[in-house]
Amino acid sequence: MLENQQLARFYEERMRNYNPLERRLAHEHTLVDELCAQQSDISYKIIHQAQPPYDSRVTLTNLRSITGIDQDQLPRFGSTHVFEMRLTPGFPLEPPVCYMSTPVWHPNIQSEPGPFQGRICGNTEGFGAFYSLDSLILRIRAMLAWETYHAEMTDPYPEDEDVARWVREAAEPLGICQNGLGLTPEWTVPENWRALIVPEKKLKISMV
Repeated sequence: MLENQQLARFYEERMRNYNPLERRLAHEHTLVDELCAQQSDISYKIIHQAQPPYDSRVTLTNLRSITGIDQDQLPRFGSTHVFEMRLTPGFPLEPPVCYMSTPVWHPNIQSEPGPFQGRICGNTEGFGAFYSLDSLILRIRAMLAWETYHAEMTDPYPEDEDVARWVREAAEPLGICQNGLGLTPEWTVPENWRALIVPEKKLKISMV
């Protein structure tokens, strides 16, 4: 597997020899490589041995996000997050499939244990044909920073209904987050926090 610094040179030398799909893939991963070079808190590794590579593992650091909640429905925070981007055989007409590899608590990411745990539902139908993978990485980073989320039971529906309910009945009333603005910096538990949470609603607990 080629190291990141070698990828751009590899693509520059070989891109014009590939068919249109392979040229697109080469271009996509070159853009990702350039993004990582520009922003030290984003890194990626190719996890598919074929060239050009099809799948990547992306690591985001220094990014405050919610990784779960405790028994009192209060958030747990983390700063390092990993997800995988898997390109389908129909790419670029079909969007990439993205899964978190590290724990996360977000209404648009599946946290329920099972085959779909970690699935990121970013309304990505338009990605692939019209967006680049580096744009998708930035979009997922914005989701993890809670700069964007959808917790209402309206179309497009949340990926995780339990987390969405927690957002509506605990996170927003407690001032943990606000859509469009992200997580409240240096948030602390209010003295009257129990009175602010919607009563008689038992929420799912994340054990991370």
